Amino acid sequence: MSWLPWSERGKSRRLLSDYLDGELSARDRDQAEEEITLNAAARGRLDAYSRATELVGAATRPPVIPDAVAFADRLMALVADRDGRVVESRRRPRLVSPAVLASIGLLVTAGVTLVGLRRRGIL
Repeated sequence: MSWLPWSERGKSRRLLSDYLDGELSARDRDQAEEEITLNAAARGRLDAYSRATELVGAATRPPVIPDAVAFADRLMALVADRDGRVVESRRRPRLVSPAVLASIGLLVTAGVTLVGLRRRGIL
């Protein structure tokens, strides 16, 4: 079982790969089609090569950038009521910002730590 390119098996695989890429002369293409027709293993390899080619193509294809205007229209259709007016957010406004809450938490933690250190006589 040799994977060397000059072995008979390597030539067959190279022939199928080149056939799939459309890089064969007319004589070689006929030879590849004959092998595909007569050999089930060759058909399986060709199918595997074509799936691999599709996967590589999908992985290397640049992402599709959506149309900004169409996206905005769809978004407005979702948030607009039947009369076409934009529905206001029903979310409650925050009374205290998260930064203020975090600062209060740090101050309370520091105070508790200081009281504990004083009770132990460390401070």
